[in-house]
Amino acid sequence: MRSISVNIIAFSYSSTHEQRKVSERDIVNYEYFGYDAWGRRYKYGVSNVQIYFDTNWDLIAKSKLLDLFTRGYTGHEHLDMFGLINMNGRLYDPAIGRMLSPDPYVPNSTYTQDFNRYTYARNNPLSYIDPDGEFVILVGAAIGGISGYMIGRTNGAKGWNMAGYILGGAVIGGLSGGAASGVSALGGAAWWAGAAAGAVSGAGFSGLATNWNGEAMLNGAWKGALSGFVGGGLGSAIGGGWGAFAGGAAGSGLNTTLNGGDLKQIGNSALAGGLLSYGTYELTSYMAYKKANLSINKHKVSYGQFKTMQADYQRSRFWRKEYGGILTGDNKVVRAPAKNRHSFKVDFTQGMIDAANTKGGIVGSYHTHWARGGVDYFINDMYDIVSESNAQYRITTSNGPSSGDMTGIASYFGGDQFLIDRNHSYIYNTSNATNNDSFLLRYFPMYWLWLNK
Repeated sequence: MRSISVNIIAFSYSSTHEQRKVSERDIVNYEYFGYDAWGRRYKYGVSNVQIYFDTNWDLIAKSKLLDLFTRGYTGHEHLDMFGLINMNGRLYDPAIGRMLSPDPYVPNSTYTQDFNRYTYARNNPLSYIDPDGEFVILVGAAIGGISGYMIGRTNGAKGWNMAGYILGGAVIGGLSGGAASGVSALGGAAWWAGAAAGAVSGAGFSGLATNWNGEAMLNGAWKGALSGFVGGGLGSAIGGGWGAFAGGAAGSGLNTTLNGGDLKQIGNSALAGGLLSYGTYELTSYMAYKKANLSINKHKVSYGQFKTMQADYQRSRFWRKEYGGILTGDNKVVRAPAKNRHSFKVDFTQGMIDAANTKGGIVGSYHTHWARGGVDYFINDMYDIVSESNAQYRITTSNGPSSGDMTGIASYFGGDQFLIDRNHSYIYNTSNATNNDSFLLRYFPMYWLWLNK
């Protein structure tokens, strides 16, 4: 039995509730396509409003394709003349189910499927999407190009020489964004991702400005790493959009301070860094939300709910507490207050449930795991970390939902629930758990422009 998805392409239609009606004269304006599990496109026929499948499942003839509509499998562009799908970052061949070039990094070294960097969605495209965070790299490259231009102008560069500065800056900026994405994908905290990005950009731009002087590059690396570490940590502590702005401002302002900037330059740098970080964070978050297309218990997760879950994980990692909340039918979130958060437990109280019932009712819950799996901790009866001498229990953390999550939270609320840990997002219930693999930003993209001294 084939697994297929349907993409309905139309010039015009009228709709009543959720049923589309097509008149006789409108049939020619419709094209129906289906896809096998790996993205090969098949064509369907139509008879009034009845859709039927071609008995031979023949591939679409290239000459009959509707050129006006090139989007298809997972929303990507089909290059039908070549039998490929343009997934922006890389090209994909649906006939063999492989990318034509490898993933720039291994997203999770503990997951064997990730070591084949030519696969799409871990060889399971019916369950996963393939979010990648490459937008952050592209933004880093664009901002790096601007910094390269400013360095070139300071050094009196013109013509092709200036082009070299711009290209060098773009490469450094892209590598900086890639470093942050890579550290985060391996489970690194936001402050380590910031430090990695800062070290790369600090060393790179210092080298670009001094004709690759080794001492200047080392000096720039530690200043950039410290700035990124502070910015990433502050952003994670606050979380969300405000965290992105504060982290970007702190990192950029500190970097300018360490490089001898005056008060005006420091202020301008902090403002620019905060705005760039906030803008990138919001845009990347929205793109991730659209790609994830999350639903739980027949409820489509809203953008606000998505961002709240994302921000709570960021805070969870910094404060080493489990965060959580209840998703409601009115697209709101009833977050667990500070007193309900513990190192390895979040309390869902009757007060939270009552509040959720006034906001459209409970549609699901979420909580976070900040700790790496397979590590022993000593805890008290409130599930907070204590010293061994004061401990009442010793626990070993798990990757993904624990048995306590499945028999506790899932049983209490019923249906599916969300869990967010260091590397993945899960949908789980009392009997099983599925790695949803939504791309949640676990770090903060930070940028600072090279300012003339």
